[in-house]
Amino acid sequence: MAKWGSFASVHSIPNSCQLISTSISAENYPAIRAFIQDQAVQAATFNSNIHPDDEMFSFLLDFYQGNTEKALLAYFKSGQEVMDRVRQIIEWKFGNFEKLESFLDFACGYGRFTRFLVQELSPKRICVSDIYKSAVDFQKQQFGVQGIYSTTNPAKWKCDRTFDCILVASLFSHLPESTFIAWLAKLYHQLSPQGILLFSVHDSAILPTGQQMPESGICFVEDSESKSLSTQEYGSTWVTETFVVRAIQQATGESLPYYRIKKGLWQQDLYILAKNPNIQFSNLQVKSMPRGYLGKCFINDKYRLQLQGWAVDLSPNDFIKAVQIWINGQLKQECLPITERPDVAELLGVERVLKAGWVCSCPLDLAIPLNQTILLVKIISTSGIERIIHISILESALTKPLPNRFEIPEALPGKITLDNRIKAGWRVIKEQLSIQEKKGWIKGNLDEIETLTSSYFVLKGWAVDTSLNSQIADVQIWLNDQLIQRCKPFITRVDVAQFLGDERLVNCGWTCAIEWKGCDRSDRLIVKAISSNQTERILYQDFLQAALKLNHVN
Repeated sequence: MAKWGSFASVHSIPNSCQLISTSISAENYPAIRAFIQDQAVQAATFNSNIHPDDEMFSFLLDFYQGNTEKALLAYFKSGQEVMDRVRQIIEWKFGNFEKLESFLDFACGYGRFTRFLVQELSPKRICVSDIYKSAVDFQKQQFGVQGIYSTTNPAKWKCDRTFDCILVASLFSHLPESTFIAWLAKLYHQLSPQGILLFSVHDSAILPTGQQMPESGICFVEDSESKSLSTQEYGSTWVTETFVVRAIQQATGESLPYYRIKKGLWQQDLYILAKNPNIQFSNLQVKSMPRGYLGKCFINDKYRLQLQGWAVDLSPNDFIKAVQIWINGQLKQECLPITERPDVAELLGVERVLKAGWVCSCPLDLAIPLNQTILLVKIISTSGIERIIHISILESALTKPLPNRFEIPEALPGKITLDNRIKAGWRVIKEQLSIQEKKGWIKGNLDEIETLTSSYFVLKGWAVDTSLNSQIADVQIWLNDQLIQRCKPFITRVDVAQFLGDERLVNCGWTCAIEWKGCDRSDRLIVKAISSNQTERILYQDFLQAALKLNHVN
């Protein structure tokens, strides 16, 4: 994804386009600008304008009780999640977007998804259709796509072309049986010979309490979030898979193969149909979005940011490979989920995600006020899919009051009085370096292991890259050839910087928390430092029993 740049680079509409005066833009919200900079494929050209009549945004604004920034973030994140699903399916079927000749976003709304699609597919190949003419006009104006006005009657919808991919997100979840099948037939016949149809539904598994599923397999209720459409034509619908299979048969006249992704779009199931009746779905694997939450956020008395939360990947063969903490566009810390969270496993109904909890600590810049600091927490799966689980002004994210006073480490002085502790530290550093090879730029050590609680122990040490063009990117903790934790150096170590004679190495101290559960004193411990140029060095290796006796500081 895009690295954060200047917030001012978020796209502005050319003067030739006349914007509606009350349209909403991310330009006015720092956290949303940061989200776009981090997640958009082309942040400089991303169009963040939202039409004032966008019912989805209005729904989110009501849900967040008028908090525009939270509503905007939910709006853009949901559009991005649709894009992630669509991208995986397109890459499976066509290889990439360049091989896609045409795309129809049906029941498109005001561009929640389209603004992401135009970043990867030429607007000339995209067509949108919606019953709201203002939505189609807005998208044509803002994104440069083609548009077709829709109707409530499928027989009256006119389109003289076919499409390689048709997406129908959250329309069939609102239709009664008659138009459900009619629209399915209409759109299926608009597919090109190699085309695929993606449509979402509310499955019967999430049927609200008090509602009964009829024998037909479809439950339609005359109620929806729309403020203008007739609830007799656009309500709320839940269906069984058996009903969907029957609808496909009636709509296409065939018993076609299909692919179902449970909760593939938000809480809705995503179905995939292909025009080719011989298509094989066996090699399609759509990865789920990783999930997570920031539960605690506070600043300790050393002016370090302390964060706790959980993160999981529900895909069968994937797991979380990094929890990243970004401050004002800079990656400050990484860690892995290591703590048992039975509450999360119970909530998600998946026992294998028991070790979902994570803890991270990173430095803050005293020169930047908390109300001007953007905190972004991102989780990354082994599948490569990433998700922002939190982004906001840091001040608003704090879950505890600030301490009354801080113990701020002083900047590295030009001349320092060598008290006994510093002298002892220098002797230790000299001993550490004497047993390391003289060649190589990476240097460091595991200094001590401290028992934090009955549940955790903490490894402490330092690591530097003394070359001019790289720095330590990762400190990794391995037990029995398994990576169990990682972190970045950030703690002030005046002794190390003084001894090496290089002020830029002062923030080289690191600390990693490990859960005792599952560890044995006979386990083989390896501490490894990896540089930004991908060179690496083992800083320590021995049995955990031997490492527990370390105490190089006192």
